Amino acid sequence: MQYVTGVVTHVRLEGGFFGIRGDDGVNYLPLNLETGFQKDGLRVHFEYRTEYCVTMHQWGRPVRIMVIQKLTSTDPPDASSFE
Repeated sequence: MQYVTGVVTHVRLEGGFFGIRGDDGVNYLPLNLETGFQKDGLRVHFEYRTEYCVTMHQWGRPVRIMVIQKLTSTDPPDASSFE
């Protein structure tokens, strides 16, 4: 599993969907982003598994989120929630 911190983004392509722009410069396309996390501008830290599939969005790396947490702009990620 891999961990990333980033910002949830509403992408206005293909009818609109939510992605995550990672602090590592990678765009992530979560296939299972819960409704409570679908908020443009929300800062998150998440654990994911890469999914090798084709999507209609043609944006970002398709991933399955295993664990996710909301952050404020000053919160460091809480690694204990991922153990």
